[in-house]
Amino acid sequence: MNAGASLFTLFSGRPYVAAELETVRILGIALLASTFFCIVRARIERTIKIVMAFSDLVLTGLVLVTLIVVPPDYFVCLLW
Repeated sequence: MNAGASLFTLFSGRPYVAAELETVRILGIALLASTFFCIVRARIERTIKIVMAFSDLVLTGLVLVTLIVVPPDYFVCLLW
């Protein structure tokens, strides 16, 4: 249910309430099923390559966001 709650919050921008518990459960089941499908459908090596490519994109995105959000003066202070 935690994965479903995280996805629900990601998509809706707010925590779920008790009336939306079924939606949270469906999101969790969908996440579990898609993970299982990726592992069973493709070979393990291919799945690992896809995950690593995704993690490279996430790391690159985090570096870009850091460069955009953090003021340049902070980086200058780190160099001295």
